[in-house]
Amino acid sequence: MFSCPKKLVVKQQDREIYQTNETQGLYLYPLTLKDYVDNLNDKKPIKLDLLELDNNVDYEKIFNHQYLSNLMCIEFNIENKKDIPIVERIINNKENVKVSLNIKNLNCLSLKDLELLSPKVDYFKIYWNYNDYEKFLKRIKCINKYKKDSCLIHLKSYLNLEEISNYEKYIKDFNNMVDVYQLSKELIPLNTTNIQVDDKVEKIIRDLEEKYSGGGITFISVKNLKELYYPRFELDERNSRTCYACYLKPYLYKDTIIPCKVREKLNNMDEWGTKDFNDFSNFEKCGLQCDDCASIYENDKLNEINNIIKKYKDIETIMEEDR
Repeated sequence: MFSCPKKLVVKQQDREIYQTNETQGLYLYPLTLKDYVDNLNDKKPIKLDLLELDNNVDYEKIFNHQYLSNLMCIEFNIENKKDIPIVERIINNKENVKVSLNIKNLNCLSLKDLELLSPKVDYFKIYWNYNDYEKFLKRIKCINKYKKDSCLIHLKSYLNLEEISNYEKYIKDFNNMVDVYQLSKELIPLNTTNIQVDDKVEKIIRDLEEKYSGGGITFISVKNLKELYYPRFELDERNSRTCYACYLKPYLYKDTIIPCKVREKLNNMDEWGTKDFNDFSNFEKCGLQCDDCASIYENDKLNEINNIIKKYKDIETIMEEDR
């Protein structure tokens, strides 16, 4: 089950010199901030996010490359049922690597698919758009039945003002099957004006967060519930211009490694991506030439920690419960 948030502590001979309470455990799960800090300077991925699966790609050759020798976690973005055989083949050939499934449409998968996959997965990130609830609930029950004990099930949906009166029912239905139910916000669509959220809506959600803060299920939402959408993320003078994420958690789009999944890079893979796993010179532009960023949190936090580490010798980093 979802445990207390953890904090990263940097020590020198038992003297604490730094700690951070904002490790965004779910965002990094099943890895930790320490995993990223321990691999800061190696420029080899510890996590690889597969954006689009393709039967014509030789995944066995890719995963045997020295470039992926530090790999600790693979995340699969499952779009439809045809992805399942590829996922199974990769998982069966990669032992000792954690597996994360990011499922956009759970109802497109059969109960048999989930029965086969669930025992091999460390982390389910499941998006729900409120459609066909009974079918969706049946699949959540199947995952819960066959998953390993250590697996975390994270259910996410976007705030929908028409669903406010139903959220507690959903929480109760998911209780003891889902570890975390997260009510997030959608990134504001282009050419759209943000919508103000009524104070009564915010109170309902905050009350639910307090009521379901642990035990069978944890319900969480976002810090700012004044508006319906997230603003678009843009780098400014407050942000690190060093990109660690492009090296530590890049994306594999078919057979091309790309540094992140912001629109500019997805639309210009010839400029930003590489099929040569020995040459990542184009990644050096990341951060320096970016306006938008998919990893603002990781880069700012890792840059802050890296600057602390450079000041001291003989340091160690540990993860502790943040109580």
